[in-house]
Amino acid sequence: MFLRPIEGITIVVDIEEMKVTQYNDREVAPIPKSEPTEYRWSKLKPPFGPRLNSVTTLPTGPGFKIDGNTVKWANWVFNVGFDARVAPLEPLKDCPPNAVFIDGYFTSQDGAPIQTPNAICIFERHTGDVMWRHTEAEMPGDVREVRPEVSLVVRMVATVGNYDYVIDWEFKPSGSIKLGTVEKETAKTEFEARLKLDTKPMEFAMVNPNKKTKIGHPVGYRLLPGLVVGPLLTDDDYPQIRAGFTDYNIWVTPYNKSEKYSGGNYVDQSHGDDTLLQWTDGNREIENKDIVLWYTMGIHHAPCQEDFPVMPTVSGGFELRPTNFFEYNPVLKVIPPKHVQWPNCTGKHQPVSTLNIWW
Repeated sequence: MFLRPIEGITIVVDIEEMKVTQYNDREVAPIPKSEPTEYRWSKLKPPFGPRLNSVTTLPTGPGFKIDGNTVKWANWVFNVGFDARVAPLEPLKDCPPNAVFIDGYFTSQDGAPIQTPNAICIFERHTGDVMWRHTEAEMPGDVREVRPEVSLVVRMVATVGNYDYVIDWEFKPSGSIKLGTVEKETAKTEFEARLKLDTKPMEFAMVNPNKKTKIGHPVGYRLLPGLVVGPLLTDDDYPQIRAGFTDYNIWVTPYNKSEKYSGGNYVDQSHGDDTLLQWTDGNREIENKDIVLWYTMGIHHAPCQEDFPVMPTVSGGFELRPTNFFEYNPVLKVIPPKHVQWPNCTGKHQPVSTLNIWW
């Protein structure tokens, strides 16, 4: 009801008498169109959004499709790539029971193909979170709409030294990709786009000024950074020369198909002359160009006794979230899942007589 207000009317009510004492209709204002303000499932009309599975395993199989390297799920279509940095995954341990695995292949020194089984796993994640909900208390009847959060995860593992990095690309039906203060400033060159982050919350928008929504906003995505870290080595330290891409947290470059890896094609053999730092020395123009956003993330490991003999998992990441990319909420018409009755799940709370918490 708040989405379609009737404007220009003033009413004065005598609360003691419970009577309308004054009524003034100042103007006739146009009422906003109902589409796409309706969110009640019983009132929605086709075409509908994607159907999301309500449980982690279903007899009908996963809610996504894989055709070669192309993955289709909900309103997402993307390609999955592989290189020799990725290690095999253990089913039911590295990935949940509803995961689907993809093998990887790379070329040996003599040109023969080498298979890496279970290099990548893809699965739907059900966290128990809410994607969106709304209760309308002032409308007749019981109006309450809720949609559960379901996301698609593409997982791989890279082992570097004695660290195992679990890399999750999480795709959400809302258009977000998940792996403050908004400063209004447009970067036009590579130097202006080099940014060192601090501990303050910040967001960075990437927009296409040549394409706008019906309201007039340029379409784009914004970066929500996670943990902020920087290099601990000096600039003249040889490992830091090879890792020049860690000098800044955010970089933006014009697209160049030869610039694929921020540390160069052969990091261990690099002299530091083919990294992101050197590519941007030319200070190329990035405004109104086909650009690439580079975000440097990491974790500084300060060891403690609880890390022995195997360190518990520590998480870090970032999120790419649509900003005026859609005309309205893209998950408004998601089909709600059907209720599934599981054994021993009555839906009723079982009282707990005693709760002991030990430290």
